[in-house]
Amino acid sequence: MTQETARPAPAGASASPPGARGVYVALVLAAILGQMSGAMPTAALGDIAVRLEAPASSVGFAHSLCFLLGGLVAVVVASYGDYSSRRRLLIGSLVVTCAGLALAAVTPNVEVLMVARVLQSASGAAFPLALRVLWETMPPERFGRAMGVITAAYGGVAGIDSLIGGWLTDHGGFRAVFGFMTAFGALALYAAFRSVPRSEPSRDGKMDWWGAAVLCLSLASIQAAAGMADGPVRWLLLFAGLGVALFLVFVRIEARRENALIPARYLLSRRIWPMLLTSVLLLTGVLSVINYTVPLLAIFPAGGYGHSATMMTLLFMVPPCAVTVLASPLAGALAPRVGWLRILRLSLSGVPPLIVAIALAHRSQWVVLGLVILLAAVNSVALTALNGLSVVLAPPGKAGVLPGINSACLGLGGSIGIALASQLSGRMPSPGDSPTAGFAAALWMAAIATALALVVSFAVRD
Repeated sequence: MTQETARPAPAGASASPPGARGVYVALVLAAILGQMSGAMPTAALGDIAVRLEAPASSVGFAHSLCFLLGGLVAVVVASYGDYSSRRRLLIGSLVVTCAGLALAAVTPNVEVLMVARVLQSASGAAFPLALRVLWETMPPERFGRAMGVITAAYGGVAGIDSLIGGWLTDHGGFRAVFGFMTAFGALALYAAFRSVPRSEPSRDGKMDWWGAAVLCLSLASIQAAAGMADGPVRWLLLFAGLGVALFLVFVRIEARRENALIPARYLLSRRIWPMLLTSVLLLTGVLSVINYTVPLLAIFPAGGYGHSATMMTLLFMVPPCAVTVLASPLAGALAPRVGWLRILRLSLSGVPPLIVAIALAHRSQWVVLGLVILLAAVNSVALTALNGLSVVLAPPGKAGVLPGINSACLGLGGSIGIALASQLSGRMPSPGDSPTAGFAAALWMAAIATALALVVSFAVRD
């Protein structure tokens, strides 16, 4: 019997329907804000560079700060949620995020924008905290479907955020984008303040700050190595090696501390490490396909589909996000009955064949479009299962840390996948090769990564 089926009814299970609905809406809004803070400004990067008279490299670095730090914030804040009020932490993260969004809307230069994006990284805590609050307030029979909706919200808001970001940039510039996000953040903050119930720490003692610091440094080093995939090999190996070494140090620290972030026996058990590795490998493959290789192929003029950026978004970004909104709640509703692990393996078994089919048919845009939509649906089921497992497989008394680490691993996988795909797709084709040979290589890389994710998933034990 899993922890999910064995747990007692949460305190929120007896709440009145309006009260439970208010909590649910507040958590969905918080998850959407977390997604918007990272992705929505993408459409405005060119406008930012022009209006602030800043080099594209500086603007890109400022934009990436939210992603780089968001995963680390998720680990630390979600872990600290075991020792503090989840309501206070969620509201605090939303306040800091809104402050960063408002600062970005009035920024006079790119340096202030960097500070604003650092503040916006607090939104990284929204998703794992939302899962934790949901776990505490929803009865078991409603948790899966509700978690699926929050997963879908955090995964892209049906692509509407990208369209709104592009429209606001065209009509009002980047300040309009951040102004809209600030208003939405205020709405999410109001909903959380009104509806999220008060909670007490679920664990006595003190937070393992040393363990959290070493783990964050390990993740940051590996993330930096992923960003250097197209740079000097010596730096890539240096940061990758540093990340692995720091992780081994983290394991040693956890083995010796009574208040360990994750007890070493759990971290090294087949309940946790295979699940985290599956998350990394899955997003390495799928995110590189859906968010990089196929969109780039869609606008590539020589051998690609030659679409404009707007048409590419409408055809290849919005439909995959929209199908996620439908598939994730269905997966969440089925998983408690069928089993989270079984749902994970069944969905993962469909991912590599779909990517192989995309690689073989990558010159036919309508076939690729249909396959990408199917891939997004299957992937959303797998992600919902992974997020559910991160909650139900968490060590006793450590319910907050595993969702945070899993969220960071998903982000790490996406970074690695896009870095590898950009290097492969950017290679000049050899004489006689198709001009899209680089895109095909990136797709085959994604197929291999997701096949490994399927294999590793069979090592998970619940």
